[in-house]
Amino acid sequence: MQFEKAYKEMLKGKKIRRREWEHYMHIWYKDGNVKTYKGDVSFFYDNTKILISSGWLILGSDGQELSFLEALDALKNKNKVTNKEWIEKGLDQFLFVDANQLVLCKAIEYDFMPSYQCMMSNDWEIMN
Repeated sequence: MQFEKAYKEMLKGKKIRRREWEHYMHIWYKDGNVKTYKGDVSFFYDNTKILISSGWLILGSDGQELSFLEALDALKNKNKVTNKEWIEKGLDQFLFVDANQLVLCKAIEYDFMPSYQCMMSNDWEIMN
């Protein structure tokens, strides 16, 4: 998609990126400012309380809350999941499975400005 179309979606609150960028690198219009982010990926460790947790959501879905066991099924089906509490705290992060490990991806601010060539390209996309 062209930058102009992606830009309009960004102003509606969607995250946008170019396909050639690092996988979780994106631009997001948040709190009246345009911010740029990069994904920080690490293994996910928590305490066993997570096993009885609820409020899990599949990224890009209808928002139906899941138990942790249901979230595990979603992860097994290659979905990314986040938690309602994380969203309420403003944490832009989600879980996915990589090499049979639970992995946490957090968006961290990363200062960059897309080049003119980036803005003229046709490989922009909307992120979940």
